Amino acid sequence: MLNNIEEILSEEEKISLLRIQKAVNWSFSNLVKISGLDPKLDFQNLDLRELDLRGEDLRGFNFRGSDLRGSVRDDSTLIDKTTILADTQIDWIESDNPDITELMSKIQSASSKTQKQELVAELCDNYNSPDHIRQFLRGQIERTASVENFVVLVDRFEPKHTNDKIAILRSLRKLALQSAKKRRAKGKSQFSVIGFSSFIKQLESSRNNAVLTVLENYVGQSYKAGRVSLDPKVFEISDDLTRFLEAVETSDKSSIQQLL
Repeated sequence: MLNNIEEILSEEEKISLLRIQKAVNWSFSNLVKISGLDPKLDFQNLDLRELDLRGEDLRGFNFRGSDLRGSVRDDSTLIDKTTILADTQIDWIESDNPDITELMSKIQSASSKTQKQELVAELCDNYNSPDHIRQFLRGQIERTASVENFVVLVDRFEPKHTNDKIAILRSLRKLALQSAKKRRAKGKSQFSVIGFSSFIKQLESSRNNAVLTVLENYVGQSYKAGRVSLDPKVFEISDDLTRFLEAVETSDKSSIQQLL
């Protein structure tokens, strides 16, 4: 077993890491330059969401097929005909306010529910940049792996477009499946009754209309099936998970039809 990561790095990779460690300028384009990456070859089909590209020189970069949603740019970001954005997912955040970008960074790194709630409240209450904030929150909702963080984010998220609602529903589906599975030895998994029950209880505290609609549909179908208790001791996880996913799918289909 390897005891040192250096044992699996080539000499060229070690030199690139050393250059990065010694860098004074941590801007995106400068780090690309000192790391030896090729802007024309090494940035295709990648997840590059939520990059801070303010003041960056992106001329000559090929982002074909990559995901740049939620990335921030401003008037000093240089993009011209040599910047390839074909088949790229883009939802630029236009920023002329460094304070709001710094606050968003703090939200991303917040380690506790209380801290994240306070920061999200500060963002929504103190900055008059609704489209900017909505794009940021949607990106966070799509990527969070925590039900607790999901509720904090979604309760201050005001969907403006159908895609916003779809982002909420698909995150709900992902988190439901995640909560219902418990990892076991040798990579196997099994249904987790307590995990799914906890997931439902946390959602019940949400004030978001899309979330509450899914819960209402789920509870309604559960009553029809004779399920009137969420007691983990009698929780029929397979059936309950299926009903919840069907409630999400029903809302998702309704939203998708609005796009057609």
